Amino acid sequence: MLSELVSALQGNWENATSHEEIYEVHGNSVTRSRLQTGEVTTFKGYLRPDHMGKRLQWGPKGRFVMQVNAWGYCLEEVTWVLNEITDGASAALARGQHRGWRWRRLATESFSSNGSGSGGGWIQPLCPVDDNRSWEE
Repeated sequence: MLSELVSALQGNWENATSHEEIYEVHGNSVTRSRLQTGEVTTFKGYLRPDHMGKRLQWGPKGRFVMQVNAWGYCLEEVTWVLNEITDGASAALARGQHRGWRWRRLATESFSSNGSGSGGGWIQPLCPVDDNRSWEE
C-alpha cells in the first residue's frame, strides 16, 4: 500500500499555509522551491516507509509521518505530523508545540522547478480506480 501512496504523491504540491513554498515529488525525493527567495533545495530519499512498513516518513530520521485525512478521486491534500515514535509527539503537543505542515495538490501545469511554469516537472498523480478504497496511514 505504501508504494501506491508514494505513487499518488508524485507531482507538484504547495504548502497549504505558505503558498510561496512549492514541493515537487519525484520518486522518494522532494524538491522544495521558495518562490519569494528563489531558494531551491532537493531532499534525496526523504520519503520512506517506517520500520514496520505501515507509514510514510519524511526525512533521514523519520521525524515526520504523512497523514491522509480524506481524499476523493485523487490524493489532493496531505499533512506531515510529528512522529510519536521518534519525537515524542504526544509530549510535544501537550506542551503546545505544533510542528508540521500541510501540502495541497497544485493544478496541472501550474509549476515546474525549471521555472518555466510550463508544467515540465508535472507527473500525473495515481488515482485509485475503486472509489471504495482508502489510503492507510
